[in-house]
Amino acid sequence: MIRLSGTVARCARALLLCALALVCSIAGTAFADTEVGGRLNADTLWRAANSPYVVTSSVTIADGATLAIEAGTVVFMSAGASLSVQSGGLLANGSPVAPVRITSYRAKPGDIPVAGDWGKVIFTAGTVAAKTRIENVVIEYGQGVEIVGASPTLNAVSINFHSGPAVTVDLASSPVGTNVSAQGNQVNGVVVPAGVIQGNVRWGIQGIPYVLSTGRLSIGAEPSLSAVTPRSFEQGEQTSISLEGARLLGLEQLRFQPPIPDAVILAGASDTSAGVSLRIPEAYPVGSVSISAVTNAGDVALPNAFSVTAMQAPRIVGITPKTVARNAETVVLIHGGSLGAATVASATPGLQVIAGSATQTSLSFRVKVDSQVAPATYPFTLTNAAGQAGFSLEVIPELAPPPPFSVIPTLVMLAPDSVYRAVLFSAAQSSVQDRTYTVQVDDATVARLRSASFTLPAGQLSVPVSVAGLKVGTTVLRINGDGLTLPLEAPVSVVAGGYQQTSIASAVGIVRGEQFSGGGSNRVLISSPVGVVVGNGNTTNVANYKVVGNPVGVVKGNLYGGASFAVSPAVGVSRQ
Repeated sequence: MIRLSGTVARCARALLLCALALVCSIAGTAFADTEVGGRLNADTLWRAANSPYVVTSSVTIADGATLAIEAGTVVFMSAGASLSVQSGGLLANGSPVAPVRITSYRAKPGDIPVAGDWGKVIFTAGTVAAKTRIENVVIEYGQGVEIVGASPTLNAVSINFHSGPAVTVDLASSPVGTNVSAQGNQVNGVVVPAGVIQGNVRWGIQGIPYVLSTGRLSIGAEPSLSAVTPRSFEQGEQTSISLEGARLLGLEQLRFQPPIPDAVILAGASDTSAGVSLRIPEAYPVGSVSISAVTNAGDVALPNAFSVTAMQAPRIVGITPKTVARNAETVVLIHGGSLGAATVASATPGLQVIAGSATQTSLSFRVKVDSQVAPATYPFTLTNAAGQAGFSLEVIPELAPPPPFSVIPTLVMLAPDSVYRAVLFSAAQSSVQDRTYTVQVDDATVARLRSASFTLPAGQLSVPVSVAGLKVGTTVLRINGDGLTLPLEAPVSVVAGGYQQTSIASAVGIVRGEQFSGGGSNRVLISSPVGVVVGNGNTTNVANYKVVGNPVGVVKGNLYGGASFAVSPAVGVSRQ
């Protein structure tokens, strides 16, 4: 028999007691498993004293219930099982020294857990944020944490060894938390899908990165190209297109497939539209064309945006003018089709063609005629890669210098009633060709024009220009154009109270004012610049009657009923 010393004996007894305690503990654990599973529709507490819990089938928290898990609790997840919050909350409150552990059923002694042994911890849109807090928790060997339309709080959570991403979120979720860690997962971060964030969300998980899985993520409405106008072009056409869509501001890096090298984004783009000037090459492939670009909000693309058709031979519908003057330079405009890539040529010596601008339906060019070219009709050709068309122009003798022009009346008097009235633009002699002019008023708040341009036809001495008074005040009517070295100006006066009727004589003529009994406060007759005015006054409804022979005129006025009568200017012959 071997005797042990007191000290050694005491140590041996202590070791034996520890071994027995450990065995008992292990045996106790084996017999203390708490099996759980299915739907939880009432508040439930998983205690550390009843740990470990074995989830034999997926646990679903529903009907507003809350599952609370104490610190130090171990939860073993069976194959395929998940823990999901459908409607309610999950409070897993571990501590740094006693965390809650949600792990594989194979994490028990004697087995080896692997990633993907069980399903996910899932938070759905029914998750109550105020009742959902995961703190000091280890989640491992599953398929990760999934958050769909929910906002749970995750603090000091370790997410390890999952067959999927550590965390996946949709674009309506706002999870928050600090000190989150991840290792050994398919993605050690928070994976975000491609798409559009339409509402207010918060990305508040700290400790691991957010990762865009693939594609494009947009904040607010996604930028898009929805339509192109027009939808069809010919080879060789030079034109402008309108791009329609959403969030197009900052449009750049415009690309066409097949490529179009000559394309320029025009100024003035808005959030919903942008203009582009482009030229389709003459040898461009026939078929559909796709467009892509970059905006401030992301990339946009539109497959089959428009089509390109084969070039056609040029077609002529009309030519203006059909005559060109010798020893002069004339602008000629052709209307028709397939004109975008067409060129004009003349084989006649002394007829020089100077290129202008072209669209698919119109082409302008200048013809310079030498003085040696005899008056006659000469041929021209209009050519593109698909064919040609012929036309002719008549050369006429040299034009006389432009005649003097005038505006009648020299003083334009209007009522502030927005009614258009005619002012005559007049020439001292007619022209052998049409002459085009632009017209404007200095103050568009006082008066307005029906049109910003007009044409004095060949052989005609005058043409009316429509102008309306808007408010009391004065402005100036200005005319520019062919034969005017300086603008032709006429003062415009919009008179307070308004002249209800105005009659205007031509440069030399007679205006007769018939007996007048209509409504209104004033009546005016004007002869300008040299003329005869005859006026008859009836004061039944007319307070004032005015006759103007301006600047020199013959004025005759007859009064009835004691009406006030004014004659202007004083120079002239008048009778009252």
